[in-house]
Amino acid sequence: MITAAELLGVAASTFIERGAVYRDNHDRLANMLAAAFPDGVKLRTPEDHARYALYILIMVKLTRYAVQWEVGHDDSTVDAAVYCAMLGARDANTRNRNEHGQRDHLRSVDPASRSHIP
Repeated sequence: MITAAELLGVAASTFIERGAVYRDNHDRLANMLAAAFPDGVKLRTPEDHARYALYILIMVKLTRYAVQWEVGHDDSTVDAAVYCAMLGARDANTRNRNEHGQRDHLRSVDPASRSHIP
């Protein structure tokens, strides 16, 4: 059994360990978000919040990668790719909903083409 004090000790160790690597990443992330959305972001619906959450996760991974530029950070590139795919799929599915519900299928996309999913 672990106590709350022991768990807080583990958390403090993790904070120190990760802080040595990522340093002030939260500030870097805040600056990127402010630059990306200079007029702010209006989040009204659960869908808005879900899309924004995925966007932030992508940015976190990119800023963490930047901190480790000299050696790269495989975990960040893989995670960013996953979050980008999730965001793209969410957007495509949202666009394909209409007043009668979601379409049964998406138009297939030739990977060689540069067209976007409708």
